[in-house]
Amino acid sequence: MNRGTRRMSGIAAWCGLLCALLLGGCSGNALEETAPEPGTARAAEGYSRQGTVLAGRTHSLALRSDGTVWSWGGNTFGQLGNGTTRPRPFPVRVWRLFDIRALGAGEMHSLALKSDGTVWSWGNNLNGQLGDGSTTSRPVPVPVPGLTNAVAIAAGFSHSLVLKSDGTVWAYGATTRRGNWETGRRRDACPPCRCRA
Repeated sequence: MNRGTRRMSGIAAWCGLLCALLLGGCSGNALEETAPEPGTARAAEGYSRQGTVLAGRTHSLALRSDGTVWSWGGNTFGQLGNGTTRPRPFPVRVWRLFDIRALGAGEMHSLALKSDGTVWSWGNNLNGQLGDGSTTSRPVPVPVPGLTNAVAIAAGFSHSLVLKSDGTVWAYGATTRRGNWETGRRRDACPPCRCRA
């Protein structure tokens, strides 16, 4: 067999395999499928629909309708919350989180708001953006001490914000460290500080 014949038989084999995979993977009549409405997305086959999907710099988070959190992507500082720092190309469940009602995705840290009003954080903590009073990064979710009755959360580049049921806003991370939240505090790794009105 000469070189040209081998190349053609290799291409033909790959084409045959590709056609078999494509045709074998089809089920039902493609014309019967309805197109999704504008602004909607179909859930991946085998997965239930997620309530919320957020993206940080290199990671993504999904809040499923059952209150569990799933993550995938880069994981340099443990921002996936699965106890490792290995990146994951597919969704993995965030450790110890259940009954979650909101998420926040920072550059390389993540937040979750539980139905009981507590806030949990994990990932990069170089600027104290996890709110635990340290600068130690966490590969699993930890509760933010002293924050209760939270109703909304937001994660910025290297800071976090919490709105409490009494209408007060609490901040922690890079900006509180520099004293820019009008808190009057200037400390490394400031625990959550109440913002002045």
